[in-house]
Amino acid sequence: YLEKFERTNRNRFSLIFSAPDDSLPVLTPLNFQQEDWAIVEKNQTNDTLLYWIKDSLIYNMDTLLLTADYKRTDSLRQLTPFKDTLNLVFRERKKPVRKSKKDKKDEDQAPEIEFMKISPQFSSIVNIYDKLNFAFDQPVDSIKEESLKLEIKVDTVWTPVNDYTFFQDSLKHRIFSLKTKWKPGGEYRVSLDSLASVSIYGNPSNRLSQSFKVKTVEEYSNFYIETLGIKDSAFVELLNSSDQPVRKSPVKDGGAEFIYVDPGTYYIRLVKDRNENGKFDTGNFAEKRQPEEVFYHSIVQTVSFPAHALLNTFLLKHSLVLLVLVLPALVRMKDQPGSIRYLLKSLIQHSRNHTQNRTVGDGIADQIAAAQIKDGREIELLSKQTELCHIGDPLLVRLFGVEVPV
Repeated sequence: YLEKFERTNRNRFSLIFSAPDDSLPVLTPLNFQQEDWAIVEKNQTNDTLLYWIKDSLIYNMDTLLLTADYKRTDSLRQLTPFKDTLNLVFRERKKPVRKSKKDKKDEDQAPEIEFMKISPQFSSIVNIYDKLNFAFDQPVDSIKEESLKLEIKVDTVWTPVNDYTFFQDSLKHRIFSLKTKWKPGGEYRVSLDSLASVSIYGNPSNRLSQSFKVKTVEEYSNFYIETLGIKDSAFVELLNSSDQPVRKSPVKDGGAEFIYVDPGTYYIRLVKDRNENGKFDTGNFAEKRQPEEVFYHSIVQTVSFPAHALLNTFLLKHSLVLLVLVLPALVRMKDQPGSIRYLLKSLIQHSRNHTQNRTVGDGIADQIAAAQIKDGREIELLSKQTELCHIGDPLLVRLFGVEVPV
């Protein structure tokens, strides 16, 4: 159902629905007649919509009457067509203005140009795999791509970069992106000339210039996750501490590869993607379809390349890797049902591995960490100790009701 509709500005209004939908509502004007009168911005689930009114004759009206045809859940919890009437009202409060002699003189001068604002959606440090996003505060009617310049600093000279693509977002039309193959550690500058773009309301853009630097390869961690028993038709996700996915990689030939991952602590989630649509699908009782199986690994800590090779850095900053023996180079996932026997076996094996590899005097940086670096870039897979079980399997979680790294 339609949860909320509001017109907070004269030239736009929003519709918010309570649930996702595969189609957009059909809006029919009642107190004005015009086709193609608005630009729609939507999210991926079509439940949050923003309408930008093009014509000034329409958005200058204080009241807009529309009918909205969409699907609504009835008393039997079935989706049925529904027609709703929307009364969109906007009234501006006009404040009395006292004009001085100076204001009267300013009236004879040309009015100031109202520019369309452009906000760069990136910081001064950019990831190797990132694209540059630019957010306009109004829908763009036209833009001159030749006015966009991308440059890289070679020694002390700014050199043009021509190998890039500049495109508009398919859902949020006010977002434009620049994508290219960044040079690791390179220093770049992007600029857009004034009057390079014009909004649908005739407002031009002002000049924009932004400098940034790309991260080096040494600032990332690369690793491979082996998935025993699952060769394909699955994907692996890295989750942050808020349980939000930050990276995803498909399973190919029994493993998933992650390149250019920021050092940090992650949880690992594996999803059996039966229909290979790249996302988790819930079950359907009417179709007698079970939800796709999901497996979790408790914790994985990734480190950058210098941290692998330096013993002191590895011990001080990444002690968690030593304590729980979760190596950044390889995490094995094993697809098998949980049982008490298997849980005890896993716990005993983990204790053995913990005892065998706890000694630091033998040089863990040489035996475990540094040996996994090949040519200073690629990780060579050595250890096959850690395993992934079903989320309901860990014994310590069942006994104590807390989540611990195993």
